[in-house]
Amino acid sequence: MLRNLILCILLLIFVPLANAVERVSVLALFPGKAMLSIDGQRKVLSTGETHSSGLKLLEATPQFARIRVNGEERELK
Repeated sequence: MLRNLILCILLLIFVPLANAVERVSVLALFPGKAMLSIDGQRKVLSTGETHSSGLKLLEATPQFARIRVNGEERELK
């Protein structure tokens, strides 16, 4: 039973890390949309959309994109 408990705790710790975004950059910006490079893969997201990695586009303008990634908000230009 203790072994199962330890296994569950380890899974809860490490499974979210498997989806952690390592690199994100802006390729293009549009009103309400942003083309991002997420860990080397190009993806267009609309405001409010969440990528399978957990990255969420909070706001996009032609000047910047505001995202939430790995629990932190960031502004990209």
